Order: sequence, then C-alpha cells, then structure tokens
Amino acid sequence: MVISKTLEDDTSLFRIMSLERFCELLSTKENVLIRPSKWEDPYESIVMKSAMMLNANSMEPFNEKHWYGQCWSSCEESDALWRIYSNGKAFRSIRIKTTAAIMKSFLNNDDDGHYFLEQIIYTEPSKGEKNIMKEIGNACQFKWCWGDANYDTIIFGDEFRNDNQLKAIPMLLTKRAPFNHEQEVRLLRYSKEAKEDSLFRYTINDLNIFIQGVTLDPWAPDGFEDAVKAIIDKYVPGNCIQVNKSDLYKDVDKGLLFDPYMYYEEYNKKRKELVHRHPQVITRQD
Repeated sequence: MVISKTLEDDTSLFRIMSLERFCELLSTKENVLIRPSKWEDPYESIVMKSAMMLNANSMEPFNEKHWYGQCWSSCEESDALWRIYSNGKAFRSIRIKTTAAIMKSFLNNDDDGHYFLEQIIYTEPSKGEKNIMKEIGNACQFKWCWGDANYDTIIFGDEFRNDNQLKAIPMLLTKRAPFNHEQEVRLLRYSKEAKEDSLFRYTINDLNIFIQGVTLDPWAPDGFEDAVKAIIDKYVPGNCIQVNKSDLYKDVDKGLLFDPYMYYEEYNKKRKELVHRHPQVITRQD
C-alpha cells in the first residue's frame, strides 16, 4: 500500500546526494531508506522519546524498528541545499529528479511494508523548548489528524486499527519552521513487524524511468559533466538520462535599466532613443 494525501502525482521531486551515493544508486540499482534516529535535526528525536496512548491507562513507547525513511524536496533550486550537500563547495553533489507518480510506481506492494509519501508540515515559529513541543503537538493534531490530510481516517481505520506504532506518523511528518526552506517530501516505510536491519533497500529496476534528470552542483568544474555522463553510460543500458549543470550562478549577459517612468508616453520616446544607443542593457518592457 502506498499512501500520499498531500502530493499530486505530477509533483516533481528532487534529491541532492554526494557523487559517492549517486554512483552507489547506479551500480546497485537500489534505493536506500534509513532509521529515523539517523536524521540530523535534534528535535526530530522527539519521536524517539515519545509514546502512543493506547487507552486511558496505558501507553506504548515509540519503536523505530518499524520505520525507515528518506528525504526528498519539492524545491527544484536552493542555494542552501546545494551548500549543505556540497559541504560549502568542498565536495561534488548531484541532484536527481523524479515525480511522485514514478516514485510510487517503484515501491513494492508485494512486501510486508506500507509506504507513505508526504509533504512535510512545518510548525509555527516559536522559541523555547516547551513552546516548540506545543507547536509540534498542535501540528500533529490539528494539521495532520484533523486537517486537510485527515490522517485520523488512516490511523484509526480498519487497515491500521491495531497498529499502535503507526500512530507516530504525524510526528514523523512534522518539522520545525526554521527548516521550511527545504520544502521536504518524506518517503516513509512502515511494517507491522519490527526489523533489525538499520537500512532498508528496494530495487529500482529501470533507472531510465526513475531518474528524470540529473543536475550537477553549480560549482562543478569543466569536464565534470562529461565524467558523470560516462559513469551513467556504464551502469544504465540505453542511457537517456539528461545531465546538466545548475545555472544558479551562471553569468548574466546584460544588466537592467530600471525606469520608474516607463509608463509616461512622452518620456518613453526619449527612453527608446537612449536604449537604442545603449543596446547592452535590457528594460522591464523588453
């Protein structure tokens, strides 16, 4: 089962990774999910220390052995994300593109897992540990359970009625406001049976379909694009994956002639003469 209530199928998804991880994806043809405890945001460890109420007299501690996850983004271009994954330009990073529909099509509905592909909900800005706890709790309750996503129908529905660990999913899909620049989309895998392995891998049997495009970090040196194409050719038969470099820092050819009087008719006549003598600039009308 794949559940995705916050994303349209045609939503583009992006994931930035190191060159090493990209090569691993190509060579193994496996997508790798990790335990929630491996996520970096310390406040996400809230879920590790939480418990789900079973009834008025009992609770069950969160057990991450039921869960694996992976982070994507709906943001196509982000200076912050490039710098994080490139370690401040020190390492090469690569962004792959897919869509929500393609992502879901490769998830194995025959295994014992249930998959959730959702846009993260970010809390309201707040300061102080108690306030942050309150905001996360409110987001879980009023945005996930009772909001548009209406996860109450899943958590208490017939399919998961007795799966107490699944009640933690609103916490796994909530982050603090300072991280909202990530526009994160999270892929989660849940299983009724606890798993001992720290990683979960599933096969991507056609990378030509799964990877809709590859973009190199904006600081990639000359020649790196050809090197990446050669690596893809080696591992992807019939390779048709487009590779390009981020143009986030591409030089501009022309400057802007800012003209606050552009809507005055008589002034525009003189303006056109001026622009004609200085073709190196562009105007708002152009």
